[in-house]
Formats: sequence, structure tokens, C-alpha cells
Amino acid sequence: MKFHLSFKTAFFFISSLAIIVHVSAQQPRKQQVDTFGIALRMEHKKHLYPTVDSLTTKELAVFVLSPHVKPNASLRLIERNAKAYIEARILYKNVSAEVITAFRNHNYKQLKLQTDSFSVEISDSFKTKMLYAFRKTVHQKFVDLFPKKIEIYDGTNFNFWIYEDSKTTSINIREDRDSRYYGWQFAKINLQLIDDLKNGMFNESKYDVY
Repeated sequence: MKFHLSFKTAFFFISSLAIIVHVSAQQPRKQQVDTFGIALRMEHKKHLYPTVDSLTTKELAVFVLSPHVKPNASLRLIERNAKAYIEARILYKNVSAEVITAFRNHNYKQLKLQTDSFSVEISDSFKTKMLYAFRKTVHQKFVDLFPKKIEIYDGTNFNFWIYEDSKTTSINIREDRDSRYYGWQFAKINLQLIDDLKNGMFNESKYDVY
């Protein structure tokens, strides 16, 4: 029995085959990109805001410093056993740079990065002020009067997120943002908090951005 294909049917068959071959050829690249993204998110979480024990601890808000090449740092507001704490984590290396290097050399495995961590109990009033600052930062609408005409930004990013009403609200702010922006001011205070926790100089009365 012989089969005769019309020109339209043959064209459709060849076109479909070409698409399948193209998708198959692209699959390894897509898989590599997805693997890199997963590794990057996992390493940031593991080193800067590791999972807490939900039976004893509640994570309220997080601030993450993400420079282009310098070491990362983070500040986290938590509650544990009806008491409030702020925790700072300071890395000795840049997470993204380390993951990129590992993938470039085709030898990625979970990173072991030296980290200093500090924690201090805070008053309920200071916790309330911090939550207000986080909430105001992630919800504030602002437009730069003098936007930068640069498509690619390789400076420092400040990442904020807060857990409220069973959902996460977040914002990312660039270091070169207009200094009148409240989130920019709050980022500077958080950097001071991290530095003060590291040096044992934390004092609730010092921080007036609230």
C-alpha cells in the first residue's frame, strides 16, 4: 500500500520535525539555566536567611545586602518564645560570585562560606518601629526625578521583605536611588544596625529613621 502526502501535509510534517529538533537542542541549555537559578536562590537562603524552626520561631521581616562583588550581609527580625530579636549575618564572600565561578568551572556543589552571626533581644516598641519601617519601605510608591540612563546595573541592591496577612511583600532598591526615598534611608540604618551588632554597639535609641 502506498501513501501519498499532499504538499501542505508534507510541509506541516517537516516544519513540526524542525521545531522538535530545535527544542531538543535547546533543552540542555534551559536545564543548565534553571539549575543555576535554583542553586543561586538556595545558597542565598542558606547563608543569609536560613529556615527557622516554625514551632518556636516566627520570621517577621528580612533585609539583604546584595553587592555586585563584595560580601553579602543580612538583617532579620524574628520572634521566639514571645520575645523579639534582630539577627545579623555577615559573609566573608559574595554568594552570587561564588556560584557563578563554580558553574563556570563546571564543579558546583553546595557552598561552605564563612559567616559571622549576631543576635540581640529588642523591646516590643523597637520591634513595632522596625515593622513600621519595613512596611513603609515595601509599600511606598516613588519615582526618581533623575532616573539613571543605564540599562545594566552592577552596583549594590537592597532587598526588603515583610510577612503580613499570610503573604510576603517585597521590594528591591538600588544603592544609587534618590536619597530622599524612605527605603534608601532605611537601608542605611539597617547597615548601621548590622555594623553595630557586629561591634557590640547596638543601642535602640540611636536609630531615628522610624
